[in-house]
Amino acid sequence: MVMILNENQRVNAVVRGLIFKDNHLLVTQWRDGRATFPIGGRVEFGEPLVQSLRREVFEETGAQVTDYRLVYFVENLFTIEAGSQFHMKADTQFHEYGWFFWVETERPVCGLDEVLPNPDHPDLIIRYLALDEGSLSNFWPPFLPHYLPADWSQGFAQNPRYVLCRQNTASGIEVRELEGLFPHLT
Repeated sequence: MVMILNENQRVNAVVRGLIFKDNHLLVTQWRDGRATFPIGGRVEFGEPLVQSLRREVFEETGAQVTDYRLVYFVENLFTIEAGSQFHMKADTQFHEYGWFFWVETERPVCGLDEVLPNPDHPDLIIRYLALDEGSLSNFWPPFLPHYLPADWSQGFAQNPRYVLCRQNTASGIEVRELEGLFPHLT
């Protein structure tokens, strides 16, 4: 597959590890609170997804993945405005493909009240957040507060889910579940 892109369009492929402890989710968070997101990052060219998941979890937490299960496949469409904290020269549209896995690690990453530095950036921290919509209100991508608390409490029985998350400056954020990618579940 080759995707046709205009000048200010990008495709992004990411993996995210959802690591839980006592109804809390391990997250990465900007110190100033502007955004919170699950552990993980970009898939490297030629790297299989599971290898990428294992690498990202280890790089950020130092823990080895012992078990995993795909729980969300997300198409996330968003725009980063020129001059933002990401130093874009022009508004840039992203079509991000994200694979979100429920992950078990060989050891706990930290305690529920601990805050660790994230090795990816000095302004990022790693910590646990309570698994409720209030705690997840500033979460990226924004589909997670809609699905994660209920899916976690039900053991991800209805998963994997195929979700579209579209940021539109005029109408806000559209989040909806799509059908057809996992037909054996319908």
